[in-house]
Amino acid sequence: MQTLERRDYHLSTGFLGVDGLLPALTKAGRTDIAYRLLQHEDYPSWGYEIGKGATTIWERWNSINPDGTFNDVGMNSFNHYAYGAVGEWMYRTMAGVSAAEPGYRKITIAPEPGDGVDDVDYSLQTPYGTVRSAWATDDGPMTLDVTVPANTTAEVRIPAANRWAVTEGGGSPIEDSEHVEFVREDEGVVVLEVGSGDYSFAVAPALGDLGAARAEAAATAAQVSSLNLDGPAGRAAKRDLAKRTALLRGEISGAWDLAARDAEEERVAEAVHRALAAAANLDRAVQMYADNGMVTEATAAGLRDRLTAIEKSLSRASARLVGAVAVLQVPGEEVLPGDVVEVSVRVDNSGKQSLKEVASSLEVPDGWTAEPVGAPADTVPAGGQVEHAYEVTVPEDAAVGPAELSGELSYSRSGGTAGLPVGGTLMVGPGVQITATSSAPASADGGQTATISATLHNRSDVTQRGELSLTGPAGWSAEPVGYEIPAGQDADVDVEVVVPQTVVAGPVSLTVATGATPAEQAAATVTVGLATPPSESTDHIDLGEATSETAHGLTASERSGTNQEAGLTRRYTHSSYPGGWFEFDAAVPADGSFVVRIVETFDGARRKTYDVELDGQVARSVDLTRTGGGQGAMTHQFLVEPSALTADGSVRIRFRDTGADYDPSVADVWVVPVA
Repeated sequence: MQTLERRDYHLSTGFLGVDGLLPALTKAGRTDIAYRLLQHEDYPSWGYEIGKGATTIWERWNSINPDGTFNDVGMNSFNHYAYGAVGEWMYRTMAGVSAAEPGYRKITIAPEPGDGVDDVDYSLQTPYGTVRSAWATDDGPMTLDVTVPANTTAEVRIPAANRWAVTEGGGSPIEDSEHVEFVREDEGVVVLEVGSGDYSFAVAPALGDLGAARAEAAATAAQVSSLNLDGPAGRAAKRDLAKRTALLRGEISGAWDLAARDAEEERVAEAVHRALAAAANLDRAVQMYADNGMVTEATAAGLRDRLTAIEKSLSRASARLVGAVAVLQVPGEEVLPGDVVEVSVRVDNSGKQSLKEVASSLEVPDGWTAEPVGAPADTVPAGGQVEHAYEVTVPEDAAVGPAELSGELSYSRSGGTAGLPVGGTLMVGPGVQITATSSAPASADGGQTATISATLHNRSDVTQRGELSLTGPAGWSAEPVGYEIPAGQDADVDVEVVVPQTVVAGPVSLTVATGATPAEQAAATVTVGLATPPSESTDHIDLGEATSETAHGLTASERSGTNQEAGLTRRYTHSSYPGGWFEFDAAVPADGSFVVRIVETFDGARRKTYDVELDGQVARSVDLTRTGGGQGAMTHQFLVEPSALTADGSVRIRFRDTGADYDPSVADVWVVPVA
């Protein structure tokens, strides 16, 4: 996916990759990108070849260059099928035809429509006869014509919300077809089994909504029937709930029957709204009996959840039937803490009748406010549009990032109210922006204090208060520093950080931040300088220099050796023989902390991992990486606290290769007291 994105979703495959690319995208759930690749017309693409007059597949993507010239004739066939392997994806995925059993005795027909292609008509001659898959989406929801040859069966997979949304044979629900067997619903696909013959399937979203409402109403009736309510009052309550539920089921079934008979949409919509009114009446009754203690709160909550699902399904059906589309319009640009922005709930009515009793509501995050603007229109004429505007106030302490807004647009007819959910996202930007950073001094040693100065700009129209924090590698930390910046003003804020004693010389990347998101953060750099030689030390071992090594009682593993690297004498353990070591005596402070400062040499870009032991105990596991090429050196050190090991003023220091990466290669070691 990342490779495709970098190439603006264009092909970069050769013979071996092209046949697997689109199937792999489909398998990953990105058939949308496969369609996008298929339909490009610029280089490189199949459409580019067609645009140059190709009627067969070329050997190269650019057998003819954009300027009309021909590429090298030595490998430039204009009839070379390799890139034509995309045809298999078109047959198996676009048309959806494949053999479920050898010889097509059982067939899979599973088309996957995509943007940019409105219709596909594909036929295949099999040993049993012609298989056909022909679908279209240009006139709205998908239609699919299928031909299954004699003495075969087919599994037909149709993209649809549920089983009730699929019709066959001129609009009849599939449950009414004796030749179509429903198998299952599979993540937005309805799976059917059919025998030989011709079939005309269609997707009817409103019918699917009504079917879902009908099924949920049946489950509600079963739940009401199972209620165990004691006493005359309880039995009366149960009878009342059962009566109201039966009325609801009747109204939904009436709407279903009208839709299944392809009645006029306005008639179906009237029936849907009568069902919505029945659902609202049942909901009020459930709440009343819960308030009176006739049913438990848990039972009432379960029933009302079912009724909410029914009302949502019926509302979706109503919107499809009457042509109502509701959206929440929000600003595309980011908003800042303290801003007041206008959003609106908009409803478009493409139907033949006005929408009446139109109302809207808007929910905002905690701490935010939303106030209606003016007197919103309560009627949307046929073919018209209405907006309900709201002023949304972003709190001064609003969190940076996406803020979700949600609401509902409702309208009424025939005593029933449909509610259409709306939602949108406002992107809250940081009120304070870090515009510049600097550090002082130019170089700081371990234990010294460095100051990071950050320039903060208040982008908002209100005073901004907060804290500037600093983070960095392990061992680097600082106390946050508070700030208060008037609207539109700048402020310089300083954060002090102590350079840790266990550190590597060179630039260290730190992050200063006013918040947790990248937009609230900025990079800063402190340069660590470890002097070699240091101004004070209790001992110095010059590795690779015989006199110094002898004076410190150096011993080493068999393959350890010395030579010069990066202009320095050095001792190494030998990377070809993992587990090597060398060790020596060093004078240390008997009663105080100290650092072991090490100059490490490299012959190129390398990662080194090894242990440093003091009197047989691991004091530091080194993990050091150099990215530069050629020979060079790095200085690093680690802190040692006083202990029984150091009380006699001497330790045995061992460098031991752990065998994981490159071996230690050390030029100098100093023992530096820490004040």
